[in-house]
Amino acid sequence: MICKTFFKLLRDYIAEELFQEVNELMTIHLTQCKKCKKVYNEELKAYNFVQNLFIVSDSYFISSREAILMKIDKTRYNKEFSNK
Repeated sequence: MICKTFFKLLRDYIAEELFQEVNELMTIHLTQCKKCKKVYNEELKAYNFVQNLFIVSDSYFISSREAILMKIDKTRYNKEFSNK
């Protein structure tokens, strides 16, 4: 893997959103390239900092969309057509 490709995939690598094969190539490249390892460590610190902004006393940020979906009574709506 070349460094240019590594940098393009770095954020997805940190967020663990890559296919296993690509993830393995990224890990191998990290062991072989000091420049990319340095950038990775800096990016990882930034990623962890942002992630921690959304944690408040062990409570995680819930999007308003997720909160609305959790409040919907799913038993009230069914897929069957009925004549009311």
